[in-house]
Amino acid sequence: MVDVALVAKWSSLIGTCFGIGLGLTPIVPFISIIKGKESVKIFPESLIFINIFCPHLWSTYWIRQANFIPFFSAIVGLTLGLIFSTIYIYFYLNKSTTKWLLCICLQFSIFAAFHYFLLYILPSYSYIGFAAMVSGVITSITPAQNVVTVFKKGQYQLIPIWTCIFGGLCAFAWLIFGICLKDIYNIIPNGLSLAIQIANISIYTYFYLNRNKNVEIEDDEEKLKDEDNEH
Repeated sequence: MVDVALVAKWSSLIGTCFGIGLGLTPIVPFISIIKGKESVKIFPESLIFINIFCPHLWSTYWIRQANFIPFFSAIVGLTLGLIFSTIYIYFYLNKSTTKWLLCICLQFSIFAAFHYFLLYILPSYSYIGFAAMVSGVITSITPAQNVVTVFKKGQYQLIPIWTCIFGGLCAFAWLIFGICLKDIYNIIPNGLSLAIQIANISIYTYFYLNRNKNVEIEDDEEKLKDEDNEH
């Protein structure tokens, strides 16, 4: 007989570990941004800010149920999201300190108002669960927006592979947790996220293994264009 409570406990602990890894994956590109090697625009604005609101919703959802392991995981994700968004805004505004401070004040004011609304206005945690589920689905879909470009140009580097790997492992662990608790708000976004991350990893692997062929095709196309121009 499977001990469902034990499976749920261990899957939440594993999910927390992979979630922290997922939250830390933007560190390397952000270091490149800070050093001036990359533009801040390599990150979609939607991805930066959904990574604040999604863990915020989940942290409120779990604290209302007094479930502290997933609550801790969501708080870690929220903290990392706030740190990265603060850095993002600073470089997005071309290091303008005044504008940056104004934006940070506005961001935290919205955050505080949103937090108050979640804790004291919404009558039931099921509403928060639904909102968290929707934000989780959006978070899952957002990194896949470069897939069309990958298919057109073969630029597999546009797929954030470590984000996909940690995201897939994290989603799998939390999917098991949701199944153990029979929590539909957990099952849907994590099931969808797992499917999307598997697809992303498969696409990345395919184009990575065929990268030399893609280069040859591009060279042939350039030669044909040159020949056409000569004629």
